[in-house]
Amino acid sequence: MSKLGRLKTERTKQIIEKIKGIESPAALSFALSRQSLIQEKGEGMYVTDVDGNRYLDFMSGFGAISTGHSHPRVVEAVREQSGRLVHAMASSSSVRAALLERIASLTPGPPDDKAIQLCIGGSDAMEVAIKQARFHKQKAGMIAFEGGFHGRTTGALALTAFAFSRRGIGPLFPGVTHVPYAYCYRCAFGLTYPECDLHCARYLDRKLSARYSGVGEVGSIFVEPVQGVGGMVAPPIEFLKELRHICDRYELVLVADEVMSGWGRTGKLFACEHSGVIPDILVTAKGIASGYPLSAVVSRKAVLANWQSSTEGYTFAGNLVSCAAGLATVAIIEEQDLAGNAARLGDYFYDQLQELQEHHTFIGEVRHRGLMVAMELVKDRITKEPLPAAEMIESLMDEGLLAYLGGYHRNVVAFLPPLICVKKDIDKAMDILKSVFSSVKV
Repeated sequence: MSKLGRLKTERTKQIIEKIKGIESPAALSFALSRQSLIQEKGEGMYVTDVDGNRYLDFMSGFGAISTGHSHPRVVEAVREQSGRLVHAMASSSSVRAALLERIASLTPGPPDDKAIQLCIGGSDAMEVAIKQARFHKQKAGMIAFEGGFHGRTTGALALTAFAFSRRGIGPLFPGVTHVPYAYCYRCAFGLTYPECDLHCARYLDRKLSARYSGVGEVGSIFVEPVQGVGGMVAPPIEFLKELRHICDRYELVLVADEVMSGWGRTGKLFACEHSGVIPDILVTAKGIASGYPLSAVVSRKAVLANWQSSTEGYTFAGNLVSCAAGLATVAIIEEQDLAGNAARLGDYFYDQLQELQEHHTFIGEVRHRGLMVAMELVKDRITKEPLPAAEMIESLMDEGLLAYLGGYHRNVVAFLPPLICVKKDIDKAMDILKSVFSSVKV
């Protein structure tokens, strides 16, 4: 038992055993890897488990709970819509139309140059983006990045570069080439930014220009403006600009995966806005609806110029209750300037973590963009040998802080707090971090 005396009762054990006996083992890694946390209730920045233990949630459902748990305005919007109409397949409604209008007005680019497809989650939205990009250019080849994560459905998984998600189920969707990301802490070319002159972008340019490279049939580039699962890796601002130039030069479709980074998370409504880049297709999910299943594919109209009518859709895509939650969420983000709050609080959190880094040599790098924040743990700062972070995540949970295990090497302690967080929430998280880190021996 931790010093905070977090109780684990027979009820918790019974629920865990029930899950083990029924749920697919493929899902158990998420359900049970966080020791025995069975969440019962959420309010604002906190969740409470079935045993009454309270946790400061700096993971927020992998970034989906953007306005905090059970925000009253979202709850009321969901309640009202549920009492009116829950589902409308093959027809639309005023709530869906209103959400489409808000998405068109807030995503990068002119509102009148957008076609929006509502979906359910990040993975199915990525499948739509893949089909759109391939159909538009009539080329099957796609470029994606090492360390990238785009989902677990077949096409999205082919773009995803994490071996643990792909192992034993190939061959996957053909035509994907993975190239190094602008992960400056672990540069694939052994160079240092900014002296490198963004060698990773130059490498991609040369690869596309070389006829012998085998990527002549490439029609699109898929990129996370900030890699999320890969460890909150924020590339230099000009990296995305270079990708835009490359796509323009070779007439490729630029697809920005903002499933995790969208809707204020990085300090702007969308991460690509830091670079002033307008993608051809933008995929967004998670934070759009405060935890309700909703995603959107926002495409330039030219991408869909020859797209056949009524050939795309899912039964629960654009569910009306989720749309109502989305409208309320977007309104809260705008009215309370949660993107600005993410910028301010992200900088404050980053500064606090840098001070912590000065006292612990196993913290190799601290990085952030807004409230996508991370510490990469290493056994040695010179060799950068990864230090597994799973036990650290569990120790933080024992002390009442929920953090996210990330990184290509599973050595990143990452944070995705709700965008409503305030300074005292960061301070409390830091108190727990300092307490846990003080007992770490490497």
